[in-house]
Amino acid sequence: MASSPKSNMPKRILVVDDDYTVGQGLETPFKPYEIQISNAQDLDNALRLFNEADSPIVLVELEFEPMHGLALIQRWRASEQIEKRATVFILMTGKTRPVTDDALVRELADIEMIVKPLKPINVLPYISRAMGKYQMLLSFEHFRKTILEQAANTNQIGPIADSVKKRLPEFQTRGIELLCELYEASENYELALQFVNGMLAKDNNNPFFLNAKGRLLLKMGKEQDARDPLEKAYKASPTHLGRLNTMEDMYLKLKDPEKALEKMEERLKFSRGDDTVKFNMFTKLHDHGFQDYARKLAKNHANPMEIVRYYNNKGVGLSQSGDIQSAIKEYERALSYFPTSKENYRIYYNIALAKIKTKNEISYKEAVGNLRKCLELAPEFDKARNTLDILTKAMKKEAS
Repeated sequence: MASSPKSNMPKRILVVDDDYTVGQGLETPFKPYEIQISNAQDLDNALRLFNEADSPIVLVELEFEPMHGLALIQRWRASEQIEKRATVFILMTGKTRPVTDDALVRELADIEMIVKPLKPINVLPYISRAMGKYQMLLSFEHFRKTILEQAANTNQIGPIADSVKKRLPEFQTRGIELLCELYEASENYELALQFVNGMLAKDNNNPFFLNAKGRLLLKMGKEQDARDPLEKAYKASPTHLGRLNTMEDMYLKLKDPEKALEKMEERLKFSRGDDTVKFNMFTKLHDHGFQDYARKLAKNHANPMEIVRYYNNKGVGLSQSGDIQSAIKEYERALSYFPTSKENYRIYYNIALAKIKTKNEISYKEAVGNLRKCLELAPEFDKARNTLDILTKAMKKEAS
């Protein structure tokens, strides 16, 4: 018996477009196929619905605001959930679009593109084709997980690589990319580079393999050699978020913080709604010795209260787990971004508590100093004043 059209269709489709009528226009025509349409007009709802709902297919507006459609796709593909990673994306575009967007679509692979305005009868073949692709990607993601788990538990990569090669006809580009990932994950950088160079010999402008070559050279400590392939790939498609991150690291190792900051600013345009990205950038600049640049980026993209809250939470977590020195390092890092902010009283208080936990005379004295700085900024903070009184009395008693 032939399968019904419904059996080849998803139960739910997520439509991400700030124009509500785009998704609404699909609701009635898709009812006979029992396809439910979920509409997201803003970033918060798009993120929530993607995480909460089971939508194997997502239609995304290329020029979605505040996060570009291709940036949103890259963010979702980084999910730790296999089913989410296997999602098939259909990019809704105008009749014209930048050449660099087309290049990135090819590099990211397995993205359908459809021109607006949408006509339901024209969308259906895309949905049917996307469901077949979803099954392939789901199979691939399970296979990828198994392969990388096997690689993590052995030094014998050859047989594992052979099992990937056997499935190249099935997974095609994805399988080739997995081979590269396998060699890299097993830290066989020379073998990985040999493989990547072989692929580039067939297509020397392939941005995926240019990107892989640059990343491998960077891991091998050859920052200057990494520059050419990464910049070449960047020129082809400048909004690849993983590549921007790699280029930030490269420029920092080349002692070029201006270039690193430039790439960070570019990446932040496409990372709204994910504060972890910017805080990791502040930390990266700080740890490479470019504190002035870290302060500059922080002033452009955060406020003192955000800084205090983020590093306080991070420090408290480390302190509770017993890693006192790392906690203090995070607290002190926060002070470097807005050193004159009155909100820093919270940081000084937590540094004092961490110092007290180390239970030695020098740390007690340092704790007293931090509590006094805390009270200079917030004289009404009774908790700090009580802690200072208790600590100074205990120190006097110990001294006597």
